[in-house]
Amino acid sequence: MRTNQDVLEKLNSNVNLICNQWTHFISDLENEFSIKSKLDKQTSEAVKESLKTNLADAFISSELIFNIINAEDDSEVISFIEAEQSEV
Repeated sequence: MRTNQDVLEKLNSNVNLICNQWTHFISDLENEFSIKSKLDKQTSEAVKESLKTNLADAFISSELIFNIINAEDDSEVISFIEAEQSEV
């Protein structure tokens, strides 16, 4: 049976992989999307902004998980969780 620590470490590893992939998605869009009209440009910008927002959210999740994994004690974990909840 996995411990919560193991689950969080695996989750953090997976989230970091997603962050890496997300940057490739953004790059692919910028390099491969053909902009021939105003609508193409608006579409590209809207999708790129959405991808960037998702990437930022993934980085925030990764940071929170990392901080929880490396917390010294329960009070530090609670502080990280409360700080994250106040950001929302």
